[in-house]
This record gives sequence, C-alpha cells and structure tokens, in this order.
Amino acid sequence: MPKSVFIACPSGDGKFFHNTTSSLVNLASHLTQEGWDFSFAVLPGNSLIDQARNLLLKSFLDSKCEDLLWIDADVGFDSGEVIKLIERPEKVVGGVYPSKTPTEGYPVKVIEPHNWNGDLIEAWYLPGGMTRIKRSVILDMIERYGEDLECVYTFGGNEIPVYHMYRTGQSENGGYCGEDVSFSNALRMSGYKLWLDPNMSLTHAGLKVWEGNYKQYLEAKNGTPA
Repeated sequence: MPKSVFIACPSGDGKFFHNTTSSLVNLASHLTQEGWDFSFAVLPGNSLIDQARNLLLKSFLDSKCEDLLWIDADVGFDSGEVIKLIERPEKVVGGVYPSKTPTEGYPVKVIEPHNWNGDLIEAWYLPGGMTRIKRSVILDMIERYGEDLECVYTFGGNEIPVYHMYRTGQSENGGYCGEDVSFSNALRMSGYKLWLDPNMSLTHAGLKVWEGNYKQYLEAKNGTPA
C-alpha cells in the first residue's frame, strides 16, 4: 500500500505567506520523489480556527490518506525535515515554530524533566501548525467519543456534519485555551503521547519572518546540550 498523507492548510483570509508557499512547492516535489501519494486541502474564508480545523478534518476522513499533516499558512519549513517527520512511527508527532514575539519563545510545553524518545521529546501539547497525526488516532477518538463530538456547521450556505474535535475554551487558570492545546489535552487523556521533533528549523511569518530551532533554543537557555 503506497504511503499517503493529507496536507491540511487552514487560512482565514485565503492568503499564504511566501515562506509557506515556497515550502509547499518543494514539499510536493519531494513527496513525489519519495513515493508518497498526497492530497492538499486549503480552507479559506473561515477565521474561526477551531471550525476550520474540524472542516479540514472531515475532508481528511473522507479521503483515503493514512496520515494527516497540519501546516498553517504562515509556517515555513525544510521539505526534508517534514518528510522525516511524517515517516516517523509515532502516532502523534510535530515540530514547533517560534512565536511572533519580540523575545524568542515557542508555543509548546514539554514534559519536565525531559522524556526523550531517541531524538524526540515528549510534550504536554503541540502547536497545530506543524503536526502529523495517524488516521488510527482520529478513528479511535471517534469510537471513544463519537456522539459527544458530532456537530453540524453552517459554512458557505451548507450544513456540514463534522466531529468537533478541535475546540477553543477556557483553561484551568481562567485564560484562553486554543484549539490545538485542547486537542492535545484530549489526546493525552486518551492515552496518547505527543512527541516533538526539536531539531526542525521552522519560520513563522507575520509583520516579519521569525526563524527558530527549538533544540538550539533549549541549549542556549540551559547552557548545556538539550
């Protein structure tokens, strides 16, 4: 059976930053060279990121692809590093890009003390913009919680049945909880481990392009090799 990946890219305004566009072009070529079948889906026009992810999740489930790869419209990457990511056997694995902040930081929380699995580090949650999830994980979540997840969205004048797996809400301390954090929490509560590849060098575009490598950040922060 050929390797297959569904690349899902939410974009609230339908636009892609140049770092993402060039990265996706290179990835398509690299996937073809490596013998991967792939589908590419963009969802423009929905600024509610939780709804956008759930609609794209439905498209993934309707496809025949075995892997789901989230790539946000402002994240740039090296195609070779992404190929390495999607070929990993772990069921949930991702990379982390730098936050769009004046000082260097990353939207991830790793287990302390660090729990390493080879060159991967276990995380409490992963950012949604660079994560690969096996189909078996999604099907298992549906089997466990299907009735509680069933929902109907009205989008583009159509009523679309979805599984509301990604959802925003309130964190334990009363703050905002993003859809990627809440989904990570649901996965961990269901027994899944979340693995981060800290070696990926990713960019995050906005008013400028932020560049970062989480492993190098940890080493500089701690003064020792991560």
